[in-house]
Amino acid sequence: MKIHDSHIFIDMKVSKLGLISLLTQFLQKWPDRTIHIDGYELKITDPNPQDFNISASERTIKAGIPIDFEFLKKAGLFSIEGEGHIFAELDIDFDILQDFTIRTDTKLIGHKWKEGPVLKIGVLDIPIETLSNCIIHYMKEKLLDKIDAYLIENIDVKKLITDQVRSYGYNYSISKKPPLYFNLTIDQILGGKIKEDSDDLHIDLWIDLTAKITDVHQQFEPVIKPDFTWIDDLPHTHSLNADIELSYYGLSRMIMESLNGTDIGGKTFDIESIHIRNTSYMEMTAIIREPVKGTIIITGHPYLDKSDNKIHVDNLKVDIEAKNLIYKLSSPIIEKIVFNKLDALFPYDIAPFFLKYFENIPAFTFFEERVSLKPEIESAQLNDVIFEEQQIIITIQLENAEIGVVLSGNG
Repeated sequence: MKIHDSHIFIDMKVSKLGLISLLTQFLQKWPDRTIHIDGYELKITDPNPQDFNISASERTIKAGIPIDFEFLKKAGLFSIEGEGHIFAELDIDFDILQDFTIRTDTKLIGHKWKEGPVLKIGVLDIPIETLSNCIIHYMKEKLLDKIDAYLIENIDVKKLITDQVRSYGYNYSISKKPPLYFNLTIDQILGGKIKEDSDDLHIDLWIDLTAKITDVHQQFEPVIKPDFTWIDDLPHTHSLNADIELSYYGLSRMIMESLNGTDIGGKTFDIESIHIRNTSYMEMTAIIREPVKGTIIITGHPYLDKSDNKIHVDNLKVDIEAKNLIYKLSSPIIEKIVFNKLDALFPYDIAPFFLKYFENIPAFTFFEERVSLKPEIESAQLNDVIFEEQQIIITIQLENAEIGVVLSGNG
């Protein structure tokens, strides 16, 4: 299975304590926890989370589950009452098919008495094996199928992905000033084997995707039809290519917000409007009120220099058309000040400027906010800049783009 050049890595880190908490909540919701055998009433009680243990191998989660129960046999003066504690060992084999259908197969592979039976009243008149066999039979008939059914019915992975992309990956606002929107399309997801350490289970996932930031709303919804594939060997490096599409109108607003109020020649810069067009060269026309009342026309030929991955400008020129004689006399001075400030700005590394907006990409949440995914980016590098007639397309490579996954036991 080929991995695209643009992908994001997910270290799906599932806290063992968090998973134990979820299993505890599941066990606490058993609808019928009373068993009858040979005149005895056995009642399953809530387990102690500290008695669980979790491990993993390949695509199997191994769960050690405490089954605590009380037993009672009413017989007047000869009533029998006590409690027992069995430790059940489960293998939960799971698979994710290409269409993200979940399949699980939970097996009881062993059990042992953790403690027990402890009598409070009377003398036990049936073998303890009968009690344990009764509990194990109950587990096989009631518990195992319920675990599988719960997972299959409640974990619709494809719907989760679709809902999250529509909520956070389609015209999601990551900046008000300037207005910028995040868009995301997922092509495929690849998964590796389960690994573990003392505190967590880990599943390596790679997501091939297309990410884009624009200054205008996209007019179409993303097509979300990713495939899932298990692979044995995952790459050791990862980077994500993201496009930033800026209309010249949007760029004008960004420049105005950046310059208005700044000091130039001892006066506050005040711009009324900016118009940008790109033909054989870039031309920016600004109507200004201060430091001179008139029009500033800035022209030049911007381009990306691959040797340093920065924006350079050739043939930079600044002209001021002042409205009155006094301003015309001071125009050459202002032109030189503006030129020097612009000339000092270039070559310009644009990648760090946009990295802060990628950091505003939200955390995705699943399962009533018990699972959260927060994107993290180590660094950004400028890959390409295309100056089109109506917009600029900037391609940024986000190095070591990863998503940290947290599974919480709350909920």
